[in-house]
Amino acid sequence: MSVAEHGTHVSGTVAGEAHDDSDWKHYNGIAPKTKLAFYQAKKNGVYLATNISDIARETNATACTNSWGYRYFSAEIDNTWDITALNHSECLYIFAAGNAGDSYYPNLDYYMTINTPGSAKNIFTIGALDSIPIDEPPNSDPLKHVYAYNYANSDTYELLLKEWSIGDSNTNPGLKAIFENAQYNFYMANESENLKEGMMMVVYSKEAFMALNRTNPPLAVLTSENFEIDNFSALGFTQPFPVFYLEYELVKALYEAYKLEPQVRLIANYMKYTGKEPKRAPFSSKGPSNLGIMKPDIVTPGVTVFSARSDPNGGGGHGGTTIMQGTSMASPNAAGSAALVGQYYQDGKYKNMKFRPSGMLVRATLINAADPVDTIYPNAQTGFGKLNLCNYIMSEGGDDDKIFIGDRLKVGDNQHIFFEIEVTSNDRDLRVTLSYLDAVTNPDSQIALLIDLDLVVIAPDGKTVYRGNQRVDGSEEQYSTNERVLIPKENVTVGKYEIHIFSHVPEIVEDRTAEFSIVVFGSLKTTAKTISFQKATKCIPVVEKHGVCDKETTRNVCNRNFDDTYEGHSCQSYVISYDPELGRHPISIPPFGIQYINMLCPIDGEFEEITYRIVPATYFNPKFATIFNYTQDTDFKVRESSADSVEADIELVQRIVNEGQIEPWTDQSCLYTMVYNKSPYETKLAITSEIIREPTPTRGPRPTETPLPKVQTGFSEVAFYGVLTAAVIFFAATVTLLVLLVVKIKKQSNYHDVDSTSVKVTNQSFLA
Repeated sequence: MSVAEHGTHVSGTVAGEAHDDSDWKHYNGIAPKTKLAFYQAKKNGVYLATNISDIARETNATACTNSWGYRYFSAEIDNTWDITALNHSECLYIFAAGNAGDSYYPNLDYYMTINTPGSAKNIFTIGALDSIPIDEPPNSDPLKHVYAYNYANSDTYELLLKEWSIGDSNTNPGLKAIFENAQYNFYMANESENLKEGMMMVVYSKEAFMALNRTNPPLAVLTSENFEIDNFSALGFTQPFPVFYLEYELVKALYEAYKLEPQVRLIANYMKYTGKEPKRAPFSSKGPSNLGIMKPDIVTPGVTVFSARSDPNGGGGHGGTTIMQGTSMASPNAAGSAALVGQYYQDGKYKNMKFRPSGMLVRATLINAADPVDTIYPNAQTGFGKLNLCNYIMSEGGDDDKIFIGDRLKVGDNQHIFFEIEVTSNDRDLRVTLSYLDAVTNPDSQIALLIDLDLVVIAPDGKTVYRGNQRVDGSEEQYSTNERVLIPKENVTVGKYEIHIFSHVPEIVEDRTAEFSIVVFGSLKTTAKTISFQKATKCIPVVEKHGVCDKETTRNVCNRNFDDTYEGHSCQSYVISYDPELGRHPISIPPFGIQYINMLCPIDGEFEEITYRIVPATYFNPKFATIFNYTQDTDFKVRESSADSVEADIELVQRIVNEGQIEPWTDQSCLYTMVYNKSPYETKLAITSEIIREPTPTRGPRPTETPLPKVQTGFSEVAFYGVLTAAVIFFAATVTLLVLLVVKIKKQSNYHDVDSTSVKVTNQSFLA
């Protein structure tokens, strides 16, 4: 057995606890006293979702955290996990995002590297943050907590920092490097001329130390003799430097490890805060998933994580803890937090109500407590942001004025529901998070989401509209079972906000009813204990001249006129109307943006065949595009072209044959398409067409405006009310590879060790 097992480290992060009130307590897990049920899948081959969910059910688990995954995407396996999460909704199923964020698909800038099961839509997927500064605990000497860590074998050694070598720590370059950066490469040298390339010199005695060059001292010294110096500053060195002591055999082991492969680092557990915000760890896999699902969901610390060591007597050095990194280390941070959230609700800390929350409510609470990284809306690097639970709930008193929840609420198909919430101050953000579990269909289906619940928040002025996961271009995000509106406190207005939900629930769902949970955070005035929705009595604001309100359905009906067509609940997204008679039409789509395209039929309606092509206008990696089509009788064909093609490497051919039975989306529409740019870059495409006509066609002029029938707005409504079949075409990752409709399954291989832990909340208090 290894002295530093992966599963032991993961479990220690969730629930580890020191046996006494010593410095060891600083390494306690997120939720001490939480009960764990765990297994080691690596040895007994338990990978199936059903096996793992059986353990979670038997132990009545609040969360099931899984620090493992595959090196590929599999719709079949994702489906089994989606079904498991849906059927066992009392538990939050958590998976690591993976560590391929700097390893695979460099031509895609390492995006779309989250694989199965972390790519599943109903799974809570966790990415890794770089180190986060930690405040020094009261009455603790942070200078004691300095370690040498060997990444090759996970050995961790606690170093004794000689106090006489500290001096003014603010002017000590070696100490600043360690305590401001949390870690520093541990280069060692015995020759003074090599010091410019390294950080630490090894000396084996006091005599060797006294012989060091005074004008070119090292940044740090590691010695195997525990000597003392009366007056370090009088020794004549041009700058102070820290001196660390470690037993001779351990110093020798470190030096030998360094000579084999320089994987040794110097690490401080408590570093000084420098004002720099933590970023995504470079190795943390990026989304979105193959189907375009926005992943990861959140990020937590995954670098320099101190946790339990499996064999305290194994190897040398610090026996009880070891340091690891990876999204495997980030996931248990989320799992421990899920346990705390579960107990928060079960112990009655929310409005004195004692109830077991659903996995949806736990997930919504965690997302609501995530602070954005880089962008206020969720992104493919860090999801909704870094978890910061203590800022939003978890106070001992509960702070009932700032959180308001609804759990396992129900909504039917094609409904528009809302509730009002009064905000009394702008001293904090206003956050609203919706979470649900989607229905699961055949794994061959290319539809990302079946159930579509859209969150909209209206400000007290009755005009300002905030959309769930709203993109920069104002479009509504279509690819997540979680939606959040975050209004920074400087933009919060005192008054009553309206929270709206629009629903689409397909026939595949029993009773066409969806279940969801919602969490609101802010300076709130409420008398009710939980959120209750009611049927909306009016439309939300519509962009002027883009549509009108249908008072009967309380939904906006967007313009459906030639070159004046819009989409979205507020009719905020422009639809390009492409006339096949006019030749090439350029399209520009912002990062992770959506563009709707209405491809018109020839005006005389007499044609044998029309072929539309969407091609990249500049070099573009086809793996980043998803194109949905909503027209009957569409034949999908993809043609490979050369890598040095002027128009790039692929084209999507959409051919419609006129058999006299075309049922257009509008009076003039042959094809209605939505192009989703899954990349973080602006995408430039172009539309072209070819018409094969019947003999001696007759034509009239193109009208400037043609009234079109009312159509329910929003992507889902178009998809299901437009009698049009949805299909997704996935494109290969290399510029010369033929684009396929089926993802080729590569050889199965987990990307890191496999451990799964179910977290069970007990009645023992760990919130104090």
